[in-house]
Formats: sequence, C-alpha cells, structure tokens
Amino acid sequence: MKEFKHLSYASTLCGKCTEVCPVGIDIQRMLLVNRKDSVDQGYAPKTEQKVWQWFTYGIQRRKLIDFFGGKFKNFFLKKFFKKTWGHQRELPKLADKSFSKQWKEQQKNKE
Repeated sequence: MKEFKHLSYASTLCGKCTEVCPVGIDIQRMLLVNRKDSVDQGYAPKTEQKVWQWFTYGIQRRKLIDFFGGKFKNFFLKKFFKKTWGHQRELPKLADKSFSKQWKEQQKNKE
C-alpha cells in the first residue's frame, strides 16, 4: 500500500473514469477506498494529519471562519496552497464577505 498510495491521489475523483469504463468498474469508489485505507494504516505524513486536524477544528466553528475577511483568506490561499493547485491553474478568489455575513445583510435589507 505504501508504495502505491500516491496513485489514488493522482485523480480528481470527477467520476469520468467510472463513466467510460467498458466493464463497469467503479474506479472512483476504489480510489476513495484506497485513500481511506492509506490514512487508516497511517501512511499519511504527520504534517498532513495535523493540517487536517486544524482544518476540522476550524471548519466546525463558523465564527472562526467568519472572523477573517476575504482579503486575508485569498492571501492565505495564494501563499500556502499555490503549489497544491498546480502551475497551470489559478486559485479561485473568495468573496470579500462570508456567506453568512452576506445573508444577514440581505435579511436586514428585506425588513
């Protein structure tokens, strides 16, 4: 598993491989299971595990996410995730205000 772990991460999991497979193999599902197995068996690097722990902590706390504005979030993405996104693609721009802030403003304007 350790030497082939990287192969399951080479896919974007869009599902096209499963759609075009002439014998109906659910390749997308197999890749997901392989990814899960590699994590369960401890093949994920410690830094990756730590980052996912921080991400899980942050994503479960809406106020923490809304504390930072769009400019900071865009800077953070550009600074730390540029290499993971690829050289030919540009990172998407996040809105200046979070969805929850936009929703609250829209509800106030309706009143």
